[in-house]
Amino acid sequence: QNLISADNRIYNLKGSSAALLLALEQRPFVALEKDEAKAEELQKDINFYRKLLSEDSVLFLPDANGAAALGARVNIIHSMKDSDSIVTSLKNLSSTLWDKDSIEESIISIKKGSFLSRQQLEESLVRTGYRNAAMVAEKGEYSRRGWIFDIFPSTAENPLRIEFFGDETESVKMFDVETQRSAADIEEFLIL
Repeated sequence: QNLISADNRIYNLKGSSAALLLALEQRPFVALEKDEAKAEELQKDINFYRKLLSEDSVLFLPDANGAAALGARVNIIHSMKDSDSIVTSLKNLSSTLWDKDSIEESIISIKKGSFLSRQQLEESLVRTGYRNAAMVAEKGEYSRRGWIFDIFPSTAENPLRIEFFGDETESVKMFDVETQRSAADIEEFLIL
């Protein structure tokens, strides 16, 4: 494992010594590993040392494999600060990433009591990559049945059920995919 910085080169670090070196780095950095599994392992090792040093954790950017991973990627980029460091795989050098401004422009805000046409909501979901399904079962899917929208956000563990009265969002609830029963009322949710 070779580490290269603008100032110097460090070669042949073994075991967790690369993680320790990166944990000590005060400037933001991007660390690349051969594949996603090695990148995740490096991130965990760095964060182990960072926790001991009472420093901020580094972020892990997964590969773009499916809606759940895409949701995690968008969530990480959306929440990143200028001072954050990130660990990822070489594969991500050639994959598409969004900038914060693009993410902000595509956020769909669902708020109880707000006005949003069902047609606008569906168009926004399609534009951001959601797929229409008869019944939502996976992240990145939505279903429209009259006055009801079911949406499985790529950044959530459970899907949303949105009930409309005309163009007013009457209720927003999380529900269980297996039982289709409502789990919790939601006042507002941002779909990234």
